[in-house]
Amino acid sequence: MNFINIQHGHGISCVGYTVPIVRTGEEDEIAKRNSDIFASIAKRPGKVVSLNKDGIIVRYDDGEEVGVQLGRRYGGASSLTYPFDIVTDKKLGDRVEPGDAIAWNSNFFAKDYLNPRGVTWKSGVPVTVALTVSPATFEDSSTISQRAAEKLTTFITERREIIVRFDQAVHEMVKAGQKVDVFDSLCVVEDSLTSGSDIFKGTTAETLRQYGADAPRAKVKGVIDGLEIRYNGEKASMTPTLRAIADHCDRQMAAQQKAAGKPVLTGRTLNHYRVSGKPLLPNVAVITVLITHEVPYSVGDKAVLGNQLKSVNGDVVENPMVSESGVVIDKEFGSIAVGARIVRSPYLIGTTSRLSGRLGQMIVDAYRGRPVNV
Repeated sequence: MNFINIQHGHGISCVGYTVPIVRTGEEDEIAKRNSDIFASIAKRPGKVVSLNKDGIIVRYDDGEEVGVQLGRRYGGASSLTYPFDIVTDKKLGDRVEPGDAIAWNSNFFAKDYLNPRGVTWKSGVPVTVALTVSPATFEDSSTISQRAAEKLTTFITERREIIVRFDQAVHEMVKAGQKVDVFDSLCVVEDSLTSGSDIFKGTTAETLRQYGADAPRAKVKGVIDGLEIRYNGEKASMTPTLRAIADHCDRQMAAQQKAAGKPVLTGRTLNHYRVSGKPLLPNVAVITVLITHEVPYSVGDKAVLGNQLKSVNGDVVENPMVSESGVVIDKEFGSIAVGARIVRSPYLIGTTSRLSGRLGQMIVDAYRGRPVNV
């Protein structure tokens, strides 16, 4: 039990995560004991009184209102930022009962086929594991098939911070949904020498602006998620181009907060706001560009088998082993490593999952009138 919370406490979401076949019941409880960035569960009877792409508000019968921001949100661990997608299947006017899922993080939770009104935890990717003793499984190492590794692809959001003085202009700012490569510029920051001048035209103006401009790079290949801005001062003091960006970000923030029933705030801050450990000075803004990119599972990455068997991947195998019955072996792990941890759950999970899958196929065959192969 102690191993489980240690290993899964460092887990991140992957594209292939599914609801586990073998459960303990805690998978349903996790959603009820978390903040709304993971799941929001109704505590009392109520009704959906507001719903749009940015948020949902439920009013309980006793008058209390609960709002949840929908869409792309972000969570952090250590120095990394992860994109979370908060979704709902509710409609305006729907009734909710205690235990109903109002909204949930689709990276970690899915609708529960045993309880369609709730959600359950997506614990990982089901794979067939061969327990062996070989150099590939020495010291808790393991191998993985290419197809299983693709299911363990995850996404990370990079935050590129651009410091801009109020007297500087910002041109050619990237937009949400735009694809960028490593050396692509995110915007052009024009120095105060030429930002407010229109006496130069054509090529001369462009040359002068290139001399006085800064073009921060993406430094990663990905997709622009959006922009955030914090500024210390009045927007009236900004150049028109910087003010346009601030107005856009403030409107977007206000729409999200209003849709979730939260107090409406802007990007304005004071000296206590810090960028890379340094306070944001007066009449200075920081534009944060959010770039999300995929990170494939590869050699050197960690994984947890079952509930507590941590392993470091030593190889991604394009042509994995196949069992005598024709089952593709997605992962090879050490049998000694299971015994050394004195746990039996890997055998329980492995055998029960395979038997459940086979039994399910037999039931489908019988229902559709096909021969049942025992």
